[in-house]
Amino acid sequence: MPLTVHIVNTPLAGARDAYLDAWREIDTRGLRHPDGRQLHVAWTVDDVLHVVDVWNAPEQHQAFMRDLAPILDQFRMEIREAPEVGEFLHVVQPPG
Repeated sequence: MPLTVHIVNTPLAGARDAYLDAWREIDTRGLRHPDGRQLHVAWTVDDVLHVVDVWNAPEQHQAFMRDLAPILDQFRMEIREAPEVGEFLHVVQPPG
């Protein structure tokens, strides 16, 4: 059953730029579409980055986080606390 993961990073001046720089590195390493991730949403509130991902399985999320850790370190992005993890229900989108 898919799961939803909500991650809150520690406050960082320039959080938006750090996120965008991290994505360039993610693309360089070929990690944009990791196995098992269905959805990625990110936003900032002031200097705090929030991320919600939907994963097929916890093991896939954990594997991606191992690959992502050095990139987060490179751009001084820290996760504030353990991610909130819950059962995915659904996403509502207007018809295409």
